[in-house]
Amino acid sequence: MTYATINPYTGDTVATFPDATDEEVKTALDKADAAFLSWRETSFAERGRILQNAADILRRDSDAFARLLTLEMGKLVAEAKAEVELSAKIFEYYVRHAEDLLKPEKLPVLDPAEGEAMLVHELAEAQASRSASSWRSSHGISLIIRLPAFSRRNSRPATR
Repeated sequence: MTYATINPYTGDTVATFPDATDEEVKTALDKADAAFLSWRETSFAERGRILQNAADILRRDSDAFARLLTLEMGKLVAEAKAEVELSAKIFEYYVRHAEDLLKPEKLPVLDPAEGEAMLVHELAEAQASRSASSWRSSHGISLIIRLPAFSRRNSRPATR
């Protein structure tokens, strides 16, 4: 079976994609795991540089990305260009704020004599990010969901 990208306006097939073999899936998962292990050791400064580069590429090639959104999702060109810009802004938000957003936070406690409470932003189990969204879903929404995890170190799996 193959998967097809269909232009929602014309019904024309834009491209087809064959199913991945078991070996191709295993290779992709191994590469994702290796990338994750490398990424979790990457500093916030380097992550910020990479995310900013992604925002810069979106802006530089906004016409091409807008055409893809129009072709694959049936968006109006103006809507598609606005979504590309929104996506670039979401990347830049995390460039500027991820490190501060992910710092441990001291929480108020009822009785300070019992100690402190801290909110620490970690994943219970570190693994490659995966998610799915509908074909008509906003890429900006996908970024809002994925970039917090992408910005995080995800430095260790749960041990409890």
